[in-house]
Amino acid sequence: MILEDLINTFEKLKQNIYMIERGDKPSLLIKFDDSNFFHLVGLHKTNIDLFMPLGIKSKAKKYKYLKGHVNQFNKILLSEIEDNELLEYRVKTFNNILNLLDGEKVSLYDLSKKTPGSVYKGNFGVLKIYQDIYCLLALIIDNQENDIIKCAPQSWMASNRINYLIRTKKQIYMERIIKIPIRLYNEKNNLISV
Repeated sequence: MILEDLINTFEKLKQNIYMIERGDKPSLLIKFDDSNFFHLVGLHKTNIDLFMPLGIKSKAKKYKYLKGHVNQFNKILLSEIEDNELLEYRVKTFNNILNLLDGEKVSLYDLSKKTPGSVYKGNFGVLKIYQDIYCLLALIIDNQENDIIKCAPQSWMASNRINYLIRTKKQIYMERIIKIPIRLYNEKNNLISV
């Protein structure tokens, strides 16, 4: 089931935080939480909201509800995918995000300079190409403390064409991506150690 695969991948992502080291520039720290799922996998571009109980408003609660009603929402998602090629790419490549965050053959882009005609408001993008499919994890800055910029994963974009957000942009330097188990992150969302 597609929705079950999306949830399983997302649950694996939540087991770690990811640090992108950038030499003498502040590192980017990526942490996944339940409120990221809905927009990240593209469900905001579907009619799934119409089938949610009226009292469920927050993105985190929507994710928890989806987890408990996978069969019901999987059918809805399958029908939405049939009519939307970009959503289909996004959903079918979502498991690649685990490999992308291993840091091999990825590129980092500064997306803060707006692309003409775009409504996208993110700050960074991590790109990897899989068999002619361009997969981009878009990040938005939550806050910055000292030499660490905390980022939320905002969107997963996949297409058989280069993403318009990076088409005219140059890569920016990154050394590596480090995967850190979530247990090394304390209750105040600070690293205990690396």
